[in-house]
Amino acid sequence: MALQRIQTLGQKTEATLEDSKGLPHTFQFRTHIFSDELSLEALEVTENDEGYGFSVIADADQDLYLTFKSLFERIHRELLRQHLEHYDSGYRIKDGVVRGQITSEADDPSAPLLIIDGKPISWEELGRMIPEYMGFCFKLEIFGRSEEK
Repeated sequence: MALQRIQTLGQKTEATLEDSKGLPHTFQFRTHIFSDELSLEALEVTENDEGYGFSVIADADQDLYLTFKSLFERIHRELLRQHLEHYDSGYRIKDGVVRGQITSEADDPSAPLLIIDGKPISWEELGRMIPEYMGFCFKLEIFGRSEEK
């Protein structure tokens, strides 16, 4: 995976990286400073705002370059992971593990939507991927965007 471009547009910084399939993903970066902590976010720029989102938290006095480097390395690792693969007319779970982000439908903020491999996936779509695992056990673990598991 290669960094294609870093560009600063006024107060916004964007970077474009390729995933494991060579597809480009452009991220905008935002910083939030709290009393003693700094949060650096990278949100994928998409038409419908449904894409990858990452963040790291660091001490507010830490070098911003080190914080950005940590976030950039995380984005790099996550773009190389693929949890879904095309199968028939939809997707199926690859290797029995799914990681993603919980967000909401644009037209219904109370309806949860999953972002898996940078793609919006409804709970119903995820449910259609489960039958091949009938009889298996599972673990659903929810954690913050700045945590990596």
